[in-house]
Amino acid sequence: MHQTASVLAAGAIALFVSGCGHRNVAPPEAPARVVPSGVEMRSSPPEPGYTRVIIDANGERATVTEVVDVTTATAHAEGIVAHGRSETTKPICLTPCTADLKPGMHVLRFTSVDSERMSEANLQLGDKPKVLRHAMGRTEDASALGVGAYTLVFLGAITAVTGASLYGAARAGVMSEYESEFAGLVAGGAGAMVIGIPLMFLAQPVRQPGASTELSLP
Repeated sequence: MHQTASVLAAGAIALFVSGCGHRNVAPPEAPARVVPSGVEMRSSPPEPGYTRVIIDANGERATVTEVVDVTTATAHAEGIVAHGRSETTKPICLTPCTADLKPGMHVLRFTSVDSERMSEANLQLGDKPKVLRHAMGRTEDASALGVGAYTLVFLGAITAVTGASLYGAARAGVMSEYESEFAGLVAGGAGAMVIGIPLMFLAQPVRQPGASTELSLP
């Protein structure tokens, strides 16, 4: 029984680690290659060294910010590794809109004003004006069901391994009067894992990238 419980616990822990991430799904359909309607065009041309771009969130209202800098750091202390990440952003506009940006690569973040959807688009600009249309994806946080499922699997694994160890000791003559109780611990822990593992994957949060369409203008 101890070996069986250990195998179950090891499998549960492996599933726990793999299930803690996001479930990636396909992006939404990319927007059509047309100039969006309802854009308030600027009357003056862009300043020298800038390129004009029309930005649209596939007909939705979204705030657009540019990620201009990302900094990552790793710290080590007494065997513990901590990772940190910070970024600098600047506001661009509220879609549909126009913006004047310098030629080069730009990382634009679209955040819906009506929902919690958010995703990013990479825009490569040259000297010619462009249209960028972006269908937003989404990244979900872990739900209460997911947190409960992870907890159930984790505690079930600990209970099963502990119960199996005590059951083995009872079979060897140590605390033999509690043999049935220790067997119950193993069964209870295994049952918790059997219930928690399907719930863990059912409640796994979703990560969906956005989909972009670019159109060069004359």
